[in-house]
Amino acid sequence: MSARKTFSRLGFVLLLVMAVAQGGQVLLLKLGYWLLPADWQGEWMTYAVLEIVMWGMALPVMWALTRKIPVEGKGEVRKLRTREFLFLVPVTEAAGYICNLFGIILLIPLILLLVLKGGNPSDINPLFDLLGHGAGVPMFLAVVVFSPVVEELLFRWLLLDRLRRFGDKTAILISALAFGLFHGNPLQFLYATAVGTIFAYITLKTNTVRYSIGLHMILNLFGSLAMYVMMIKNPFLMLKVTVLLLAVIFGMVVTGIVLLCIRWRWIRFAPGPDPVPRGAGFRTAVLNPGMICFLLCCFVLFTAFFVSLFIQL
Repeated sequence: MSARKTFSRLGFVLLLVMAVAQGGQVLLLKLGYWLLPADWQGEWMTYAVLEIVMWGMALPVMWALTRKIPVEGKGEVRKLRTREFLFLVPVTEAAGYICNLFGIILLIPLILLLVLKGGNPSDINPLFDLLGHGAGVPMFLAVVVFSPVVEELLFRWLLLDRLRRFGDKTAILISALAFGLFHGNPLQFLYATAVGTIFAYITLKTNTVRYSIGLHMILNLFGSLAMYVMMIKNPFLMLKVTVLLLAVIFGMVVTGIVLLCIRWRWIRFAPGPDPVPRGAGFRTAVLNPGMICFLLCCFVLFTAFFVSLFIQL
């Protein structure tokens, strides 16, 4: 199969998996609200639907559609030492928080308009709506344990393995962009693409997803801690914990930036056994029927996201 046909097929696969994930969640949630008693229609149902769709529908569909696409250029698993893995934690946190902040800055005009019109600024990020269903055990299991694993299997195992033969740069860029776009909104797109780039690089260099899964879990853990802090009833204790959490996050971001600057010159990209010709990368990887359809679908989702916000203004 030619490179262009492979990218096109993967584009159609991403399109179908996105449709299954988005449509499956809507359908199962509606069925849950229709069939289940009111006592069951809480956070457990919401998070259970999310994981059932991702594990029971999206992952099997993507595996079935990609299993015949050859995997080339994958070597032996390289184990990271503890200090090497710990080095990656602040780097990942720095990339995630900086890009998240940059996304918020870009959307400040829209956030201000929502506030002035009496809207809810948390509507900017649909993740807040999901986390708003509760910060108990279901959220921890879904956000910190199950979702990182299934997302890494989708994007750093099934997708990245099929892209690695075209070279590290191409594989990292396409898989990270697909991961960001899969989130379906502009704010999550930026930080998901940033951390997806790091996850993809680590996976290519170690030939295993175990480390990207671990980093993904840690990232989501820190991202969800704010919800647990908000559950503290004592306002003074909540303030102290909030300040401590912000200090830890700030320290990790600064440490990550410094470590990345120090180790930047050690970053290397392998060409792959079937590299995309220089000057033909965009035409080969993006300008094909499958990827164009996937990008159009993401454009529709992004547009619908902004339209739904402007309706509230």
